[in-house]
Amino acid sequence: MMATYDHLQQEARKIVASLPLPRFHRIHIREVEESKAFLEQDPLLKRLQGEISLLVEEDFGHGGLHSWLVSVDAGAIVRVELERNK
Repeated sequence: MMATYDHLQQEARKIVASLPLPRFHRIHIREVEESKAFLEQDPLLKRLQGEISLLVEEDFGHGGLHSWLVSVDAGAIVRVELERNK
């Protein structure tokens, strides 16, 4: 079973690598980069990431890295919406 899963995961990575950057990331590159920087530099968020990483299992690609990427996107979306609603 794991061999099949590993093979599928490798194939999925090849497909993703062949695709262009998602449209949201192209249009809002500044907000995405700001969100990443905030997640990497804010002391409270860094502490929370450390605590959460102990609880998150690396299960079928939805572990720590996936959670971090979702957090980056969420932060970027908030920044876009705040700017839009000024």
